[in-house]
Amino acid sequence: SRRSQDRRAVSPTKPNMEETQADVYIGACAVEGCEPNVHVSELLATSKGFLLELSANEQALGRKGGAALAAMLRGDTGLTVLKLEGCDLYDGGVSAVCEALFRHPTVFRLDLGYNGLRALKPVARLLELSPSLLCLDLSGNSLAPSLLGWSPLAPLADALGSDLCRVQLLQLGNCDLGPRGAESLAEGLSKNTSVVNLVLDENDLNARAALALQKMLLVNRTLTSLDLRHNSLGDEGAKALAPALGAAGCSLGCLVLWGNCIGPVGAGYVAAALATNAADTGSGQSGGLEVFFVPNLLCV
Repeated sequence: SRRSQDRRAVSPTKPNMEETQADVYIGACAVEGCEPNVHVSELLATSKGFLLELSANEQALGRKGGAALAAMLRGDTGLTVLKLEGCDLYDGGVSAVCEALFRHPTVFRLDLGYNGLRALKPVARLLELSPSLLCLDLSGNSLAPSLLGWSPLAPLADALGSDLCRVQLLQLGNCDLGPRGAESLAEGLSKNTSVVNLVLDENDLNARAALALQKMLLVNRTLTSLDLRHNSLGDEGAKALAPALGAAGCSLGCLVLWGNCIGPVGAGYVAAALATNAADTGSGQSGGLEVFFVPNLLCV
């Protein structure tokens, strides 16, 4: 009847209760067929939708857990720091997280160290698409070149050379880069205008790697801090770096070289380069560049 239709028209409806971040994560875990991580679940439940930092370091999320976390991230708009070091994500989990962050408006720091990561295409794509990412940590992922000489860093290097890249801090310590990896990375950084702090400690870098970095430093005018501690540069590596350190346009303000078995000969090359830089700038100082390599003197 008309009266019953009118009653139905004005009868109150139940409000749609929005899912919380914890609900989304737990539901995604059910879809992926994995147990929700207790630590992550508690963080999401207690944040009440206002989570600024999610730190899940050393939580064994696994690939499926990474995909479940990505489902939550796709609906988030306020997270700024995401720490996922040592979470056993591997390529599948990292890919899911990166894809979820492609358009995320606020995440500026992402830690993906020690996750068994090898395929860097999703990470490279993130560097080009993210409107907010400034700090990226990939430390402890084995990125050694293949037996045929191809470097897994190639996609990342291409992204670093893109005008779209905004990353300012890049950490690649203990990644088994070797000389080939350094060459690939240096190629991308030669075109980069955003990275100011680069960490390459413990990567078995030698004089060949130093030569690649020298060529990059001669054209890069953005990098201000370079950490090369605990590699295998030796005196020849110091010699290879010296021309870039002595160049008038060198942008470096800090260079860490300790743990490279650089003796008095290598230190002499560096000192001469710094003296040249100071003379060219007319300031009496080496352009503000500080070089730390004193512990190397134990290797003479």
